[in-house]
Amino acid sequence: MMTYVTGGASCGKSAEAERLCSLSGGRLVYLAAMRPFGEEGAQRVRKHRAQRAGKGFTTIECFDGFEAVLDDERIVGATALLECLGNVVANEMFGDAAPRDGVADRIVDVIEELSRRCTHLVVVGNYVGCDGETYPFETRSYQEVLGEVSCRLAALSDQVIECVAGEPVLIKVQ
Repeated sequence: MMTYVTGGASCGKSAEAERLCSLSGGRLVYLAAMRPFGEEGAQRVRKHRAQRAGKGFTTIECFDGFEAVLDDERIVGATALLECLGNVVANEMFGDAAPRDGVADRIVDVIEELSRRCTHLVVVGNYVGCDGETYPFETRSYQEVLGEVSCRLAALSDQVIECVAGEPVLIKVQ
């Protein structure tokens, strides 16, 4: 089973994703895709770790070569939370060794395989590009890839939830 949780910044996506994982039961795995840059990044990591404290998650960092997460046996049969799709896309597009071609396909392929290996995969996504601003080419390319991957994951997911002001809204259920 795969669930896609999306929404704007600081709208409760992570808390909802953690709640869904806890309801699923079994072994809980947190796939941490954020590469912490600077104090702001470190602060976000501390916030998310504190939020997960005592909930039984095993953390697997997957910001260097996302597909390597498939080699980790801890995901097999687990309930996994991938946090977050925006970081996965950024890492794959702008990482030192990241090939630039076929990024969206590679990410979707890995997530599909993750969902086959897990009992339940919860993917946290996020909105970008809906502010009406004009951005440089690199940022716009990132927005387009993230938008494509988000749409494809929503189509593949068994349920899609949008968080709005801390409230989960069910968009799709199969």
